[in-house]
Amino acid sequence: MKHWFSDLYTHIDAMRLEDFVAGLTPDVEVVVGTNPAMKGREQVKAGIRQLFSAIDGIQFSLRDSIAMRLRQSC
Repeated sequence: MKHWFSDLYTHIDAMRLEDFVAGLTPDVEVVVGTNPAMKGREQVKAGIRQLFSAIDGIQFSLRDSIAMRLRQSC
């Protein structure tokens, strides 16, 4: 089933930062793990860019809740 947020997850799974950020509202707040909330598109863009630099891939699974799996080479 496709939801309003399906494209956002497709973009982040493909690590397409610009497309992901473009789909966010200007007043967005994103929390990754136990880190403080990133507020606004620019903070989210910088934070997700940093996340992408530390991982090799990301995959979300949409079920009853959202689960995230990060891939990192050792």
